Amino acid sequence: MIKTEGIILRVIPYRESSAILELFTPNQGVIPVMAHSGRRPTSPYVSAIRTLIMGKFVLYFSGRGDFYHLREVEIIAGPEGIVQDEDKFFVVSVVSSLILKLAPARTPNYSLYRIINDLIQKLSKTSDRDRIVTLLILSIINLLKGSGYLPPLDSCARCGSPEIRFFSVAGGGSLCLQHGRTGIKLNQEMVKVMKDLEQNRDLSSLPILRKVLDLILEYYRYHIDEPDPVLASAIDWLTDKG
Repeated sequence: MIKTEGIILRVIPYRESSAILELFTPNQGVIPVMAHSGRRPTSPYVSAIRTLIMGKFVLYFSGRGDFYHLREVEIIAGPEGIVQDEDKFFVVSVVSSLILKLAPARTPNYSLYRIINDLIQKLSKTSDRDRIVTLLILSIINLLKGSGYLPPLDSCARCGSPEIRFFSVAGGGSLCLQHGRTGIKLNQEMVKVMKDLEQNRDLSSLPILRKVLDLILEYYRYHIDEPDPVLASAIDWLTDKG
């Protein structure tokens, strides 16, 4: 039996009244949890079996199959302020889907857990549309960094120099003057944003941040070499938001 904090990233109906929860935990990673009869109106779990519920869970493993089983749950925070706002819900849905893709099952990754935990808390405290857009961009970049898909942004990928001047998708990322003459030239604002991203500093320039995201996603697509419908939908949404 284990006791853990967690966030429900997805609820999958199972048979007539049960559900499989894809639960993201700080110490177990993403784990599948069976909630037997959890969707029945009389179930003690029915109010907790919802996407984006943050709670304290008591689970047990029967030894049969791959699932943990839900024994108890105490809700810490509900998603009402997010699911009622179309933009906020979209942002968290994108981040949840990326975590399910990028985070290996049953593998702890506290940095990714902290990203979605912080995102939910920050979204619940803002109604500013630009801030919501910024939070999505930062979450995507931090997820790719935390999953090991991005090189350091604030130093040359070839020699480690902090004096970055270019960005090359094929050349490994940020590059200094000596190694990056064939890459995309970075202006001072972009260099500052890339350094701020590595230092987790507050960012105020949304247009520049968006340009940096475009470079990062081009790098990701080049090296992964497969379509990603989740990121594609995020880019469409960001384009729509201007």
